[in-house]
Amino acid sequence: MPRRRDYDTLAIEAVADLQDGLITRAQLEELGVPGSTVAARCHEGRRWQRVLPGILALQTGPISPRQQLRAALLYAGPQAMITGGAALRLHGVRRSFPVPPIHVLVGDHRQRGTSGFVLVERTIRLPAPVVIEGMRVAPAARSVFDAARRHSSPEDWARTVAQHTEATAIGIVVVHHLPQVVERQPAQTLAQLE
Repeated sequence: MPRRRDYDTLAIEAVADLQDGLITRAQLEELGVPGSTVAARCHEGRRWQRVLPGILALQTGPISPRQQLRAALLYAGPQAMITGGAALRLHGVRRSFPVPPIHVLVGDHRQRGTSGFVLVERTIRLPAPVVIEGMRVAPAARSVFDAARRHSSPEDWARTVAQHTEATAIGIVVVHHLPQVVERQPAQTLAQLE
């Protein structure tokens, strides 16, 4: 009879608790969980489920919007940050913005592609993140810019953000000039936001 490998289930739960019930395959490997055990627990919706490549939820059933944000960050890597519509919600803009896919920024050296509900954008101008509710988030001005670039009407985005956010939170110059700024080359625009 094959011998089962021992691993610390409390340590697994402790790591997942810090990450909204999610854990990476690499973290499981570090904790001594064999790949065959991971596969068995994910098989046909048993105890765990694959959320994104290399990211697991220690639950069955749908994951919450917060877990989607956390999964996006875990998938994209330690320097990644949320931007666009999802970041604007974290910044306090409560208007109903189209969020999926969750847009994340990573450094240009990071070799991670878009997958599932996550849009990964590599950039040489990775801003300093702010931490909101335990999530790494792009500054408000950059988040507005990234959301507007992916929206059909930058003017509507600027108007909506201006109506629902205090000018100091987003930056009055960025909101006021957003339609003109978005039409420029992205590198010039990002340089202005720094």
